[in-house]
Amino acid sequence: MRLVVVLAALLSGVVAVVLAAMVPAAAVESSTSTVSWPPAGAAPEPTTLLLVPYRPATLDAAVPCRAITAARGRSGATTILATVLGGPAEGLSVRTTPTEGGPGEPTVDVLASGRRIPVDVPDEDCALTIRADAAGMRVTVGDPAGSPTVTVPGLAVPEVFAATTDLAGDDASGLSLEARTPAWFDNAPTAQKSGGTDGKPDTRDGRFTWGSRAAGDGSVGSLTTGWFGLPALRPGQELATSVAGRTSDGTSLTWQFGDGDRVVGSRPVVETPEPDRGYRGYAADPDQARLQDRANPQVGWRTLTLEPSAVPDGADRVRLVAVDDRTDENGWIALTGPRVVDVVPLGRWLAGRGPVLVDWAIAFAWPCTGPLPRVDGGVAQTPGAFITAPTGPADLIPGERTAAVGPIGDLLPQRWTQGADGLTLGQDSGGSFAGLSADGDLRELDTRLSSEPGRRWGRVLVPELDDLAADRYAVARTTATVPGTAGDPPPDVGGLVSAP
Repeated sequence: MRLVVVLAALLSGVVAVVLAAMVPAAAVESSTSTVSWPPAGAAPEPTTLLLVPYRPATLDAAVPCRAITAARGRSGATTILATVLGGPAEGLSVRTTPTEGGPGEPTVDVLASGRRIPVDVPDEDCALTIRADAAGMRVTVGDPAGSPTVTVPGLAVPEVFAATTDLAGDDASGLSLEARTPAWFDNAPTAQKSGGTDGKPDTRDGRFTWGSRAAGDGSVGSLTTGWFGLPALRPGQELATSVAGRTSDGTSLTWQFGDGDRVVGSRPVVETPEPDRGYRGYAADPDQARLQDRANPQVGWRTLTLEPSAVPDGADRVRLVAVDDRTDENGWIALTGPRVVDVVPLGRWLAGRGPVLVDWAIAFAWPCTGPLPRVDGGVAQTPGAFITAPTGPADLIPGERTAAVGPIGDLLPQRWTQGADGLTLGQDSGGSFAGLSADGDLRELDTRLSSEPGRRWGRVLVPELDDLAADRYAVARTTATVPGTAGDPPPDVGGLVSAP
């Protein structure tokens, strides 16, 4: 019996060794995504295009010479085709620039990965073609098979966060961009609840914005705004103002209500105190917490509201009275004119905005959001909103930070939760959605927990992409079977090869 057991063990060992030896030789599937802009049959339309990784393996662009002629006819510099907004940086940009100091024709430049490549484009029916791959970049005007080509060996494939142009209509016809990227990243990120207001200040032109800092840190004084009409507030509406700086401890802000020319009441503008836990745990004791609050400059804008029940009966107008009696560098206040905001559950507000990205660091704390943006085939879907962890206060107190009992979101290091610089949106950290920061601004939505308004529960960031549409491109995916005996492919991404 013992001999049988020994033979069975030996046989099992031999089979395991054989199977282990076969694993490296097993075939694997390798996928590649080809992203085309514009989609077949569609006109070029500026769009987000979030590639993961940011540099594709190859990038091909075509610009008809008639588009260049149209750009030359416009005043000022014109971007004909670009993959990164706001300048070439490490992306690709084809643009015309007026000639300095003279009436000559605008120059045509290809800017790619930090390099400028001037090109001579004739006024005829031709095309400017660009090919970038691991060998470098080739720029051709005319037939790629027979026309002179400008070659820049070793130039990295440009980054791609968008596909955009200043041209429109027939002038943009024929523009195209095609990126091939390894389909390495296939996953669907994660998922929230509470209430928020979509009350953006009606102050972008500065007509109803005031502040006490303009005269310097040592200035003091008071301000009484003009009267604003006050409509009857419906259920779910509140009176709001946005503030920056301090609203207490030497500065104050007050609602003042009127009926005709008569003042009928006033209410202080109050910020709900923060609970002594969670991010307040950075301070070791209540005295340090108060010191921390005093040292925190509070430069960010935030929205403060007043419930309808606090509005005096008969009031048909409202104004704000601000007082600044502090002379230190943090002793200032800024405010906007009053406005009416709708307070709605966050889930209702998010509905219909498209996929909602929940930062991986707080995914377990807020699991109930809904559809999530895909990261599939080397391309990331553009989210309609981004839920991330709260920021902590400025920690100017020496010594160890302490973590008090609280939800998971309270225990995250600050470096994980810095919005555009965090792990999800940060380009330096390789965030899959770094293109959101490159393509526009991230506006923070005013939110609060209904049960604990002063608590820093998290943040909702809304991409403001200006004229960019979301994901207006086509993706085709191909899969090839690679035998294991061929070995691992080189770690080559957009011409950037890792050193062994």
